[in-house]
Amino acid sequence: MEIKDRLKLIIKDKGISQTELSKLLEFSEGGISKYFSGKENPGRKFLTLLQEKLNVSSDWLLTGKGSKYLGTQEKPTLEHPEWVDGLTESEAEKVQQVIKEDKIAMLLFLDTFGGDASSLEAFNNYMKTRYGTKLPVK
Repeated sequence: MEIKDRLKLIIKDKGISQTELSKLLEFSEGGISKYFSGKENPGRKFLTLLQEKLNVSSDWLLTGKGSKYLGTQEKPTLEHPEWVDGLTESEAEKVQQVIKEDKIAMLLFLDTFGGDASSLEAFNNYMKTRYGTKLPVK
């Protein structure tokens, strides 16, 4: 199953059309149409909006693995380096959002270019350099 097929499952589950989805996400119908046809893969902004508005797991949408929807009680949890301890709750949430967006970007990269072990290791090294931690990338 491809990303376009998983997108179709989402709108079927939610009982909405592509047009309604574009309005909900404030995204052009033409852009969304390219995702549903498989001509293009969705970008970070679309994935983030889909997650925020419809509770769709970006991991599932990109890879087909894991749960389709995020749990209502779930909050992103990350092992965090010591420097996060001195941040306010708001600052820590912003840091987690940036890390989550980086993970989404990497999953898009892997889906587009293939997910061999060296790509995954390169991403983990990048995360360690940028944030002082590695993320468990599925």
